[in-house]
Order: sequence, then structure tokens, then C-alpha cells
Amino acid sequence: MKKSIFAIICVYLACCSGVLAGNVVTRFASTAPPAVVTLGHDPAVTPTSTGTSPSSFARFVAPAGGSFTARSIRAYFTQSGRSWIGGVYADSAGSPAARIVVSATGTTVANVYNCSNLVSPVSIVAETAYFEGWLVDSGLSIGYGYSAGTNARWTTADTYSALSDPFNGSNTGSPRMLGTYLSSDLCP
Repeated sequence: MKKSIFAIICVYLACCSGVLAGNVVTRFASTAPPAVVTLGHDPAVTPTSTGTSPSSFARFVAPAGGSFTARSIRAYFTQSGRSWIGGVYADSAGSPAARIVVSATGTTVANVYNCSNLVSPVSIVAETAYFEGWLVDSGLSIGYGYSAGTNARWTTADTYSALSDPFNGSNTGSPRMLGTYLSSDLCP
């Protein structure tokens, strides 16, 4: 009698825990979250210089094997309380061309990477160039972060909160690594 009760308890526990279904490994295994992939300024590095502008865009090329789905854009600002919108444009012979996507609007916080989710996910293709950047409200300049680099900085003639399609702006001739990047994760 004791053996049969023990057997019934074992069968019950095995069924409830997934052992009989062969799910022991998958049921109890933990899965690590996917790695976050970015394109643009190194998110682990604080931009080393600052400038002011009502908008800034820079060209970044996805590395070989660097395809991913971008879900958000981050931008480093040195002033708080300003409204901003991010955008991504296709490259045409080294100039921004067709608009690919914009982000939701956000409010800047000083001296950190500000995050805004893209209105729809975008497929970033390895070895392809993209222009990414931002536009702030009121046409007034805002402090932003950048590091030394060879990427020409572009500004747009647009007014907040609409980014034109195609790009409506010009090359400033200022080579720098704009403090912005696209990310595969959503904003926290």
C-alpha cells in the first residue's frame, strides 16, 4: 500500500512538473535576454565635447554582420526641459535622402543619453549607411554631445516636430561623432 501511494505521488509530481512530457530542461532552464545591438556613438562612452544647434544628423555605417531591428534612438543633450524628436534617413552618395522613420517626441534631460522609441521598428542592414539625429523645439539651439570623428554633421531646415521627407537641410562641414545611436531595445 505504501509503495502504491508513493508511486501515485511520484506520477502526480512528474506530470505537474513536466518530467513525463520531457520538459525538464526547458521548463527549468533560464534564457538570457538577447544582446542589445546599436548603431552610432558608443553608448558606453560619454561624448567628450559639446556644441549647440536646433538639429543635428550624422552618417553611420552598419558593420559587416551588423544587421538588426532598431526600436529606439538615443541622443546626448546637455540641457534639460526641451522637446525633441529623433529621425533616421537613408544615405544617397554621402547625403541624407529619404526619411525612413521618426521617433516619438520626448523631453530632454541634461548630460545623459535621452531615449525615444521609434514609431515603428526599422531593419538596419549590415554595411549600409544611415543618417540618424534629432530636432528640438522652437528652432532654438540646444547643447548636445559629440566626440571627435570624421562624420560630417548635417542640420535640417525643418521646424519642430515634423521631419521632412526627403531630408531638407545642409552639411555643416563639422566632422564629429554625434552623440546619438539607434538601439535594438525599447526605452526603459
